[in-house]
Amino acid sequence: MATLRRLWQRLRHAASPGGAEVDIQRELAAHRLMLEDEFRQRGKSDAEARMMAARRLGGLEQIKVHHRETRSIRVLDELRIDVTFAWRRLRAWPGVPALAIAMLATAVGLSTASFTVVDGLFLRPLPFPHADRLASVWMRTKTGGRRTVSAAVVRAWRASTAFDNVEGAESGPSVIDTASGPLARRGANVTPGLFDMLGARPIAGRLFAPDAAGRQEVVISEELWRAAFGADRSILGRAVRFDDTGMTVVGIMPATFHFPAWDTSFWSSVDLNAPDAARMVAYVKRAPHVPESDALRVAADVAHTIDPSTAAEYATRSPIIGGYFDKYRRQAVPILAGAVVLVGSALSANVVCLLLTRLRARRREFAMCVALGASRGRLIRQAVVEGALVGLGGVVGGIALAWGLVSLAAAFLPREFIENSLNPLDLDLRALVAAVLAGLFATICAALAPAWLATRVDGKSNARASERQGTHTTGERLAVRALLVLQVSLSCALLIGAMLLVRSFVNVSRLDRGFDPGGLVELTWSFDGTTVTTREARTVVAARLREEVLSLPGVREATWSRSAGIVFGDIKSDLPAVPPVATPVQVTAIEPTYFDVYRSTLVIGRSFRADDGPDAAIVGESLAAKLWPDAQALGRAIIWSNRILRVVGIVREPRQSLVDADRENLDLFTPLDGPGRYPVLTARCGNACPSEGTFRRGLHGGAQGGLVDARYLEAEFARDLEQPRASASLAATFAAIALAATAFGLFGSLAYSVQERRREFGVRAALGATPSAIAGVVYREAAILTGVGLAGGTIVAAFIARSLKTIIFGIQPFDPATWSAVVGTLVLTIALATWRPARLAARTDPAMQLREDG
Repeated sequence: MATLRRLWQRLRHAASPGGAEVDIQRELAAHRLMLEDEFRQRGKSDAEARMMAARRLGGLEQIKVHHRETRSIRVLDELRIDVTFAWRRLRAWPGVPALAIAMLATAVGLSTASFTVVDGLFLRPLPFPHADRLASVWMRTKTGGRRTVSAAVVRAWRASTAFDNVEGAESGPSVIDTASGPLARRGANVTPGLFDMLGARPIAGRLFAPDAAGRQEVVISEELWRAAFGADRSILGRAVRFDDTGMTVVGIMPATFHFPAWDTSFWSSVDLNAPDAARMVAYVKRAPHVPESDALRVAADVAHTIDPSTAAEYATRSPIIGGYFDKYRRQAVPILAGAVVLVGSALSANVVCLLLTRLRARRREFAMCVALGASRGRLIRQAVVEGALVGLGGVVGGIALAWGLVSLAAAFLPREFIENSLNPLDLDLRALVAAVLAGLFATICAALAPAWLATRVDGKSNARASERQGTHTTGERLAVRALLVLQVSLSCALLIGAMLLVRSFVNVSRLDRGFDPGGLVELTWSFDGTTVTTREARTVVAARLREEVLSLPGVREATWSRSAGIVFGDIKSDLPAVPPVATPVQVTAIEPTYFDVYRSTLVIGRSFRADDGPDAAIVGESLAAKLWPDAQALGRAIIWSNRILRVVGIVREPRQSLVDADRENLDLFTPLDGPGRYPVLTARCGNACPSEGTFRRGLHGGAQGGLVDARYLEAEFARDLEQPRASASLAATFAAIALAATAFGLFGSLAYSVQERRREFGVRAALGATPSAIAGVVYREAAILTGVGLAGGTIVAAFIARSLKTIIFGIQPFDPATWSAVVGTLVLTIALATWRPARLAARTDPAMQLREDG
């Protein structure tokens, strides 16, 4: 305890130097009084006692130094002195340090925010126990299709030792009867053990019992509980109608649970033993001792035995959630994260240039310190402490900036974009560690390298040298030029990527969609399967609903359609030499007025007529080119599902999404033979469309069904453009930051170089050099740096352009116009940054310079 007490006292005195000095003064005063009393007792006078006591004590300053070393920790004392001196130096010249802190904060903030987004979407494990062994298993066809599995296959997989758990789920839209009217929500039919496999627990009520399969019970989400039932706990145990089926609410899941889709609002149990059990997505937990490849092989063998229709298929896995990421989430986000790294590198390089230039200006000061006995290690330590203070400010500012950027991302990114990963988008411990590591790396670069280069001084020669002459070393010049070349290279690469994304966004926004989405609303209707059971009854109700929609204000036209699904490899041409179409084909059943309402363009032929039989077909241009590559498609036959369809028209394919603008759209249209269970009524409005609430109030389905969803296509396309617009905007912002950092770094370096070379320029002018020739020296140096930087930047840009190939549309990665524009922009920016230093060099007065030297 005594040792710990002494150590604590040392730390306290080291941290509080003022208190330690007071203690030393008190102890010396007390010791001096004791000596004076001793000499008085020997018969000495007061004056003699004071004099003899002073002699006995010796030098007071030496005693104080000895006591300071005894009472304190030398390293902490020296660190305190270094920090104090560095703080004073930074306060004396705050401009360069403030700019360096701002650049470091930008680099750390962008890096941390980027890491947070990428970590939340891709890296962080799912919040389920044993998430590494969880997956969804599908049966994939050789032509690229992916199918769910039957209930019998799920039961057989459960009996296999390759899996610890096998559960199933199927989801779809539903209509819920509430006190305020029907409410459209997505629900899921799941096997009772799914929640236990995922480790999910309700916030109120209970989950399904193991033997509850097939019971009329439902578990609702917290969001649905609050929105539809006012957070009333008495809803537990009450019956609510879901798709006209009375279901008893038994539990409430927390708002953080989203499965199997991010917008799932309720869950009902499904009976795998029921004869009419539907096909479903299988969710499995692989046994810990079974490799993934073996588990999939066992799953395929079992499926082939139980379900002969899967004999030509194989088992494949996907992540349990988030398995489908469109290309902007799969590719653009990592690419933008790499752009952040490049921006951070450019900013860090600029900070190194700033601090190195600042320390080079103090070479005379360092030379004087060396002449007075200071070691190079002492100078390096002092310079590193100054850089560390700048780095600390950059880390603190970077964390604050990252918090703001992540908050903006969480507020403005689409909900499904974030929640598809099931992880919150916030600054957690992992993000803070990333910020500290990024700041540590930036601090090391910003402090150690300039300190090492700038403290290479010779005390004798540098103390005698004139400060005006400049005493920078070859190593310093090479380091600064290398950093400037690095910045030019990174700016070139970022500008190439940004220009490609911007031009791709412009191309996508101007893309011909194949129809006019302005004023189009797609209304998905759900017919009650218990009261409207026949096709004739649905046809009668559909005709009445069309009249009700046409009576609403602003609605001019309406047409029914029904998706017949996506077909994989089952559509063939009547030409025997043409293989079946392997690309998925969207089959849609439509009314004759469909293309008139959508304003789609018929390339050749006609639309359906009322007297067309069920074997008529209209195909899209791309599908016609695949089925009859060298023949006229009109009048030809299509073989599909044991049917022969006759082509009566060819239409330009409608693009339902702009995100995958370069994806091949293959469409096949057949006559509508009945509305089906979930038909779509498309309405075209005038200047203003009715709201979704107006449509719901205007359509009186009652027991015959209800409106499930209303999609305003123009707004859908606007949302589609959000991701390419965000990618282009972020890339352009990053490129602008890197370009500004490059221009400023080059300007600062050339300005300091001109200041150091004033005597040289004065001599050149005195010997007859013209101002333009002197300015050409500066421009030549900038041109060499730019040329080398562009050479390196094109190499990096080539890799970036190649990685962007799959997410840019309507432009080639190595488009000459784009690359020429980037090179021109860089050259113009660097020329503007060089103009001022070159002008200062050209205006050097030789007479004034000679007078200063004299």
